[in-house]
Amino acid sequence: MIRLNVLTCVLVPVLYFGLQAAFAQYYPGYSFWTTTASDLGDAASPVGREFSAWVIGLGVVVTIAALTLPKRLAACDVPLWLALLPAIGLFSGALITFSAGIYPQPDPNHAGGAYGAGFIALPMFMVLSHWRVAGSGLRFYLAANMFAFFAIAVVMADVLPHAAAMPPGFVQKLLALTLFVPPAVAALALRPNLGTNGA
Repeated sequence: MIRLNVLTCVLVPVLYFGLQAAFAQYYPGYSFWTTTASDLGDAASPVGREFSAWVIGLGVVVTIAALTLPKRLAACDVPLWLALLPAIGLFSGALITFSAGIYPQPDPNHAGGAYGAGFIALPMFMVLSHWRVAGSGLRFYLAANMFAFFAIAVVMADVLPHAAAMPPGFVQKLLALTLFVPPAVAALALRPNLGTNGA
């Protein structure tokens, strides 16, 4: 189960960014860097149904990563209540992913609504759950990632002047880097500490 968690945690960002890059070539005018992922699944997209089906598959992978995460963290001597925090955050992300695939925009349910509360707390949950067992490099990365997430959230809220001029797809992918990538980095960084418990 621990190896499964490492695999799925790494697979999540690979699929998230890889699917967009793969389907972009079939959508004339779509830009990987400036257009949002939601546009690929839009009702007007020539690959809308196919992309949405893959997004639902991504939701399954995120769900597995969330459900197996407490087991891996427990093997690293993380208390259960702390191990559950990032698992809840990831599961919240899975619910959002399912919503995005099942309800393509412009459906009002596309964004997932209140289901995303735990997901936006994931950067903070990663810091809290890994701080005691992580090395200095991983601690620095997770802390820097948390502050980067807050900075991107400020940009998305249009608090700063000219922030609205940034391409929404670019901002979305920056946000995804702070949400989907840290669990993968942490899973790989803590693998040497698992020893023979990696079954």
